[in-house]
Amino acid sequence: MHKIIQVQVPKYPVLRITFDDGMVGDIDLRDEIATKPMFAELKGKAFFNQVALRDNGYSLGWKLDHVFEEIDFSADGLRTDIETQLVRQAAARYRAKLKAAE
Repeated sequence: MHKIIQVQVPKYPVLRITFDDGMVGDIDLRDEIATKPMFAELKGKAFFNQVALRDNGYSLGWKLDHVFEEIDFSADGLRTDIETQLVRQAAARYRAKLKAAE
């Protein structure tokens, strides 16, 4: 399990997440915010910018000190999403090189 050591908001509604092994990736929450009622509060840019890490780095979120009201994401799930994005990007670059060589 990797821990999140930093979370930033480079632009709304994107989170830039840094893990303890140096991996950095961006997560765009646009679709979740637009389609899932539980994320309605994240529609406010000022609220979104209040993202924070839990003390242990195993999750991040909003209203983390409000039991049963918090909005949070696990480090493992975010890590899987970022790794999936990186693999898809690498595959797309590889396919583009194959087409260029034809």
